Amino acid sequence: MSKKVVTYLTVIFVAFALALHYPFIAIANKPILVYGFPAFLIYLTFVWVLLIVVGFLVVRKGTSDDTHGY
Repeated sequence: MSKKVVTYLTVIFVAFALALHYPFIAIANKPILVYGFPAFLIYLTFVWVLLIVVGFLVVRKGTSDDTHGY
């Protein structure tokens, strides 16, 4: 993996770690149901899935740049 990809993954990790700390968790921690599910659960699931998708895209883009076959 290139240094650029590692840097992007580190920034993504820190950004999503901040999204799972108090100020942002408190926003979603309300007694509101969305299609029968608590808003807090929807928020955590959304952040988790988004982390996986963004990490996958960064790694995929970074590895495709490194392996041109030249």
